[in-house]
Amino acid sequence: LRSGTFRVAAAVWGVAAIVFLAGSRHLLTRGVPAVGELVPFTSGPVDLLREWASGWRSAGLGSEAPNPTLFGAVGLLGGVLGGTMGLLRTLLTVGLIPLGAFGAYRLARPVGSRYAQIAALLVYVALPVPYNALAEGRWGVLALYAAAPVLLSQLALASRLAPFGSIEGAAWPRLRPRTTRQLVLSVGLVTAAVATVLPVVVAIVPAMAAAIMLGSFLAYRTRGTTRILGVAFGGAALAVALHLPWSIDFLLPGTTLSAFTGVEAPAHGADLAELLRFQLGPIGGAPLGWAFVVAAALPLLVGQAERHAWAVRGWTLAVVSWGVAWLSQRGDLPVALPPPDVLVVPAAAGLTLATAMGVAAFQVDLPGYRFGWRQIASGVAAAALGLATLPILGAAFDGRWEMPAGSHNRALAFIDTEHEEMDFRVLWLGDPTALPLGSWELADGLAYGTTDQGTPRLEDLLVGSDDGRTGLLADAVDLARTGQTARLGRLLAPMGVRYVVVAERVAPAPFATETRPTPRGFTATLDAQLDLEPLDVPAGLRVYRNQAFFPVRAAAPLEEPPPTEGGIASATELDLADLPAVLPEEDGRLTWKGRVTPESYVLLSASHSGKWRLEVDGASAELEKPFGWSMGFPVTEGGDATLRFRTPPLRYALLAAQVLAWLLALRAAVRLRLTPPERRDVPVAVDW
Repeated sequence: LRSGTFRVAAAVWGVAAIVFLAGSRHLLTRGVPAVGELVPFTSGPVDLLREWASGWRSAGLGSEAPNPTLFGAVGLLGGVLGGTMGLLRTLLTVGLIPLGAFGAYRLARPVGSRYAQIAALLVYVALPVPYNALAEGRWGVLALYAAAPVLLSQLALASRLAPFGSIEGAAWPRLRPRTTRQLVLSVGLVTAAVATVLPVVVAIVPAMAAAIMLGSFLAYRTRGTTRILGVAFGGAALAVALHLPWSIDFLLPGTTLSAFTGVEAPAHGADLAELLRFQLGPIGGAPLGWAFVVAAALPLLVGQAERHAWAVRGWTLAVVSWGVAWLSQRGDLPVALPPPDVLVVPAAAGLTLATAMGVAAFQVDLPGYRFGWRQIASGVAAAALGLATLPILGAAFDGRWEMPAGSHNRALAFIDTEHEEMDFRVLWLGDPTALPLGSWELADGLAYGTTDQGTPRLEDLLVGSDDGRTGLLADAVDLARTGQTARLGRLLAPMGVRYVVVAERVAPAPFATETRPTPRGFTATLDAQLDLEPLDVPAGLRVYRNQAFFPVRAAAPLEEPPPTEGGIASATELDLADLPAVLPEEDGRLTWKGRVTPESYVLLSASHSGKWRLEVDGASAELEKPFGWSMGFPVTEGGDATLRFRTPPLRYALLAAQVLAWLLALRAAVRLRLTPPERRDVPVAVDW
């Protein structure tokens, strides 16, 4: 505490904490609204662990596929917190912002200047990236924001170049020496943690390494570049291994790239100027939004030696990130890429590193120059750094970082309680940035997703691929969209769809005003369907009740079973709206019980799978394929019935291997932190 620089750092941290708590006060006291990817944690720890362990994925029409690691991780953390899922959700969303701030502060630690660390902290917390991510409901962006400084730090350490490496065999001050294997472990664990909500991070980390390598060439400092690439690819490979068997799902034939990167947003996104200012939401407008670029330019003008070289690397990372995001927005790239707010997070980390090097250059290099334009540039950069914090101070006044005060879940609460006695699905349509759940691409900027029994929850976030039977939902909507049917309700009835919801804003009125439009005439087409009843809901939503609906588990007369051929078109000739629900008692995960009547045909509205089994009084019923894709069980003699999914033993073996891999990796990481480093002091100019 007697150190002057420590008192300055403590004061800056204190002010940053006050601003953060003030700006987040309503989110901390009233809860985080269910906007975009920030889905509510309505399931308990045990239910999430059962979902993760099962071999049946409920997204869409269901499939035999591994469930995301996210379900198991949130279930485990919820158990550690005693089932307080609301607190856990707040920590895993709003709590990621201070985590990113701490990572930025640590990123500049090897520089040897606490003022450089303070500058890095100020830049990273003043960037509008995390606050816009909250306002837009972008959980993956928040996770990458928290991890990007740590990933950049580990890649810099892999170079073994000053100040992140050694000088003539001696360790640089304030630096903990790491072997390549240790760095791969660190990068792999951090990447795997982010990949639980943002799978594409396993490709972003090698891309960051490639950008740093390019910056090394531009700075004429090519040493260590191969080690950076090796650590990045090794860490990405380790992250993929830690997510087995879920990561296998992305490698299967027919899996679209959007299942890995996320659904591509329509082209009405940000322009280049907005990308440079990180204005991908309500915060970050001109002219103060340009202050970050001005502050980070200082080391390019006055920096020397390693300070200039690392500033060039940081700027190269930023420019490459901006460029890729801009080309993606223009549609000039042949492959699907993540949304631009994901792509600019490495740019934020790169500018943070460059700004820290600028402060170090001001302390070490600037005194060696005569008084002139470089001193003036330093003053301009310092003023820009101060001005850059003003927009965030203003955004903190509303107490929720411009997040909507309400959500679609509140407006659609009636869906959750209207049909408690039967299971059904909700089909969500709209711009992918407006949908409050994971989605699949449809056409013309449309996306679609499904929820079971009401509004979105955590299990509806990472949906994977719609290759297979889930794509029948898109086929049905396409038939209506192109004018080939006026009976969309009947097409959706065998899929258990009770409601069709069209989201046109991130939250209903009056909580959100910006419209995310659907294709012209699309809602008029839905209004014209003969079996979809429009409901009265707040502006920003359109809700239709399917009058041809029958439950997910229903009973048809045995003498009139549904056709087994003809696909979804065969449903237009049938009126099955009055079929009664069966097997109402849920007995654990993927098990339902109840009595069935004689001479009935039990329908299960899910993708056909031989691992589903119906037993009536201990006898197994034959499994058939009604509509050419669903499941049906003819029952001649009634009685007590049990419907269950049998998870293969191999699934449990793979999960046990995954848990063991995580335990071994975490054990190695803990041992790494407890091993004292060996250092030798080197005389350098520092302000400790």
